[in-house]
Amino acid sequence: MNSAWRRVERCRSTGFGQLCAVGRTIISPTSIELAGTGIRVNIVGPGPTETGMFNRFAQTKENKTSFLETHIPTKRMGTPEEIAHAIVFIGTDKASYIIDASLAVDGGILAS
Repeated sequence: MNSAWRRVERCRSTGFGQLCAVGRTIISPTSIELAGTGIRVNIVGPGPTETGMFNRFAQTKENKTSFLETHIPTKRMGTPEEIAHAIVFIGTDKASYIIDASLAVDGGILAS
């Protein structure tokens, strides 16, 4: 319970708080409504990912390093492949009992 409550509070306090709240508001009723139909509704929440867009945003290697040291517990960017692997997993039969979940693929940002 403590872990789940902490995630909700972290969601509210981040810059993505509004988006996070909207996502939860949309998926919860939908996931329950579709639960017995074989359709599962979940969210995959990617963290900072090594892309050209992020590198343009950071502008310099020093800015990127500072961001990694300050905000990401793993001290590295995620890769597009890591995000894709999470999406593929949550869509497989190995995740067939997972509904109404929010999977943070963020290098530990949400947990910190």
